[in-house]
Amino acid sequence: MANISGYPRRIAKAAGLLVICIGLLALAGWVLGFPLLVTVRMGWPSMVPATALTMAAAGLLLILVSRQTLGIDLQTPGNPGGQITAEHRVAEARAGLVVFVGLVRLVFRVAGWNAGFFDHLGLPVPAEFAASGMSPATAADFILLGGALFLAMRKEAFAAFQILAMLAGLLAWLGFSRYFYGGDAVPPFAQMAAHTALACLLLSIGALCARP
Repeated sequence: MANISGYPRRIAKAAGLLVICIGLLALAGWVLGFPLLVTVRMGWPSMVPATALTMAAAGLLLILVSRQTLGIDLQTPGNPGGQITAEHRVAEARAGLVVFVGLVRLVFRVAGWNAGFFDHLGLPVPAEFAASGMSPATAADFILLGGALFLAMRKEAFAAFQILAMLAGLLAWLGFSRYFYGGDAVPPFAQMAAHTALACLLLSIGALCARP
């Protein structure tokens, strides 16, 4: 009988690689002026540069997490002899960055501040690109996914990790379903690009596969 124990991690790594490609292609679309890489279809919301860059970082984070030894005991006040590696530190820092981007964007939204420079990283917005920004749903998904991938590396937080990953997947599906089934989006998802929702869905599935 074939050994299938390693398949979930392979799925996680593949999902991470796809998300990296989605993010980098969207970012290339902004830099090179290719609208279809940014919006998928003319008139649809665009994946802004901040989202694209964070997606690429999250995809790499998923790959790093999928390489960790499952069930490893990390150093905690109650377990000072636990194992921890430089790779864990890098992964934790990336998870914190993903959460930070989501939190900052939600603060901008709640405070009513102009987030144009933050969303577009100072890049010009060509006239043929649909005016858009990072949606509240995308920001919330970044918080959930960053938190889930952070907790995925901690043996004692398995339940919390699963809850955050599944909530992130639910938000992503709500954002993607309108492109799949048609119809109008509810306000929090109105600016969520199709490939943004798809990438968040891949991250959620990949996270759950990284620690089955």
